[in-house]
Order: sequence, then C-alpha cells, then structure tokens
Amino acid sequence: MAKKHKLTFIKHLTERNALIIIFLLATMILSSIFLSRHAYFGNFDFPASDASYYHNRISGYERSASPNFFFSSNDNLIFGGRVYQASPYHILLGLISMATGITFAQIAIPIFLGLASIIIFFFIMREFNMPLLQRTIISFMIILSPLFIHTFTSSTPNCLAVLVLLLAFYLLIYKTEKKISYLSLPLVLLIPSFGIFPAMFFAVLLIYYVYFKNKNKKNHIYFLAFAVLILSSIFLFSDNMTITSYYSYLKLNPVEEFISDLGGLAGFGIFNLLLMIFGVFVMWKRGENQNYFLFITTMIALILSIYVDPSINIYLNFFICILAANGLLFLFKLKWSVDLVKSLTGIVLICGLLFSTLSYVNRVTYLQPSKQDVEAMYFLKEHSSGRTPVVFSHYSYSHFLQNFDFVTVTDILKPTRSSAIAKSDSEIFFQTRRLKDAKDFIDKYDVSYIFITAEMKKGLVWSKEDQGLLFLLNNAPKDFRKIYSSEECEIWEYLSK
Repeated sequence: MAKKHKLTFIKHLTERNALIIIFLLATMILSSIFLSRHAYFGNFDFPASDASYYHNRISGYERSASPNFFFSSNDNLIFGGRVYQASPYHILLGLISMATGITFAQIAIPIFLGLASIIIFFFIMREFNMPLLQRTIISFMIILSPLFIHTFTSSTPNCLAVLVLLLAFYLLIYKTEKKISYLSLPLVLLIPSFGIFPAMFFAVLLIYYVYFKNKNKKNHIYFLAFAVLILSSIFLFSDNMTITSYYSYLKLNPVEEFISDLGGLAGFGIFNLLLMIFGVFVMWKRGENQNYFLFITTMIALILSIYVDPSINIYLNFFICILAANGLLFLFKLKWSVDLVKSLTGIVLICGLLFSTLSYVNRVTYLQPSKQDVEAMYFLKEHSSGRTPVVFSHYSYSHFLQNFDFVTVTDILKPTRSSAIAKSDSEIFFQTRRLKDAKDFIDKYDVSYIFITAEMKKGLVWSKEDQGLLFLLNNAPKDFRKIYSSEECEIWEYLSK
C-alpha cells in the first residue's frame, strides 16, 4: 500500500507542482525566523544575526551619500576608525530602504533572494539532466538546512552573493538559447566584489562544467567568463577593496562551528553530514573522473571552512545537500532484508532532518540581544545625552552597540593589526584587578561606559562573580558607578573623566 502511494505521488509530481511546493516551503521556513523574533520582541527591529546590524548600518552610509562601490570609506563607530568597502548588497539595501524603511528591507530582501536562489538552483539541476524527484528532494534538503536559513534570514552580502553566483552560472550553461550566456558576464564581473571565496567557487564550477559536462565543446564563452572573473578579481583584490568575509576571529572550536546542532550558526546539520557520507560512497563507487574532482574539491573546501573561514559553508552547502539527498535515495533504493527496519531508518532520518531545522529555528529565535539588552541601550542612549561615547563590552556585542551609534573598542570582523592589539588589550582588561591598569586601558581607548551581560558572567568572559574586572567595578566606587541593572545586563559609568 505504501509503495502504491509512493508511485502515485511520483506520477503526479510535475515540475510546476514541485516549484509551488518548494516556494511555499522556503517562504514558510524563512519567514518563521522573523515571525518568531517578532513574537519575542514585539517588533521586527532586532534581527537574529549580529552581522545584520553592521551591514544595515553600512547601507545607511550609502543612503546618506552617493554610492561608493569602487571607493572605500571610513567607519567611525569602531575606535580609531576603519576603512570599509560597500558591496553591491549595501547599495541594494540602501536604495530599497529609502522607499520602504530599513526594517522592512532587511527582512524582505534576504527572503526574496533566498526564494530566487533555490528556484534558480532547481533550474540549474535541470540543465544537468537530474530527474525531477531527485531535484525536488535536493531542494527540500537545502531549504531545511540551517545554513540556508542562516544565509537568507541575515541581512548580509552573502545572500546576494549566492544569487548572483547561481544566476551567472545558470545563464552561462543555459542550453535553449546560447546567446543568453553573454548576459552572465556582467554578473560574473560582480562576483569578486563579494570576496575571494565566491570567486573561487565560481571558478571551480566553470572548470567542472567545461571539462566534464560541456558536450558542445565550444568553450569560448566559458573562457571569456573565466577571463572576466580573473580580471575583476585582480582589480578588486589588488587595492584591498573587498571585505572577503564576516566572521568571529574568536570562534567556537572547529567541531562546534562546523556542526549547527552543536552550536554553530554557519554549520551543517548532523543528519545532512551523515547522509552525505552515503552520498560520497555512491559517488566514489561510480569511479568517474568528475566524481574524483568533486570529492577532492569538496574535501579542500571543508578543510578551509574549518580552519580559514566558516562562510565557505554557505556555498558548499548546495553540494553537501546534493550528496545528502543522493545518500537518502541510495538508502531507500537499497534492498533491505527486513522492510520494517528500512521504514524505521527512513523515519528516523527524515525526523532527524526536521528536528535539526526546528531546533535551529528555536535557537535563533532567542539569540542575543535580549529584550532587556535593548531596553538598556535605550536607557544609555538617553543617559549619554546625544553624545557618541565609547562603550566597552565583549566583542560579540559590538555591532549591536554600534546599531545605537555607540563606538566600540573591538568587533567581530576579520582583525587588522590595530584591532588585534585592541583585542589583546581587551582580554587583559577583562581579567585585571589593578585599578591603574584598568585606568590605563580606559584612557587609551577613551571608554565612558562598560556594558556587561549575564552571558558574559556565565562563561563568555568570566566564570566567577568576583573575577577580574567584576571585582574592580564593585570595589572602586570613586571610579565606577552602576547606572543600569537588570537580570540580563548592567551598565557601568567611568567617573574619572
């Protein structure tokens, strides 16, 4: 009976129906993050990703001035200032937010780009002659993956980078009308503006398609696209004008960062990885050169994502989900001695994928900042009387603080030499009990306020109530005064200015 229902489902599965289901599922999953955050905060003003605060702010610079995509500008909300480069995403977000406001734009743009990306990827798989059922399952696994949810619910350049990369590749390999391939060249020109890793991934895709999939053998358009990619990369990277990534340089350990179920926001679901192993087995068993090429490049990318930059996972996720879906299909097609064991295994794997998604959505809903953190910022904004003071805290809160126009000492962007020194000084300051050392740090970085959260007291910075700076704050009343306190956070003012 179950087999009959399965055959009936496959028989009635058309490309149109598959696309409708994919569109509705993606819309439901992506919007659930914003709706759950709204239920928690009572508004849509505070996204789950701290990266969103930074990029929304940079887009604000683009709204207040002429777009400066090819020219760097200065970000004054990090102590000492820092040069930033506006990406195409900042310009897009800036322009749309002028009409709709930043709150709506930071929600609508990532969701729209996510929907467009998964649909374009569906058509890319069709160009590779994948069966409809396989394409549908792969699309489901991508939508349910924590990385897809993270990418397209965060207001960052990554969401536009993925769409530009996929659309450029699709136009390039579109078989029905070859002249359309030339429309990909402007998009290829943009890819390096999002960083070195999107450019490298696109180059790998080009090489793979030209050598293993292109039966036409007329490669001039592909070589032209590759030349445009190289020239654009040289122009952008030679002047250090591209922010290659956005990630914490004080990361979780590699395993936690790599697996979302262990705490990583830009990690893979554990059941995706388990199914990927079966997919690799299937790929390796075929023994084709193209599969060896894909396996080697995947392994290299995985190593780079662990030790260099987790944002690589955003692009790698599409291929991991292909392998995972192939692994799932392999298990279902395998002849089992006991059908009941086969059915139970399938139920466990599918439930595991769904649980991983639901667990991720729930975790992201309650990510910092808390409601009390937000209330504390409004209080400090009023208390500081329109000034732009330096507020010291753990680096992970920096973009949240900058969202309220406070200057911070450190943040979570890739470190420069000066920010690495500030990070080292901050670690010493957190643990000092000597008033003179504390004053030297405060005077060096012109700190006016210190923002401390419950998370910082519970292992993020300190493990004891009277450890380091906590002891000093409570025992130097002539120098420090607590001006705000709640269950979640407190603010201390430096009095010796």
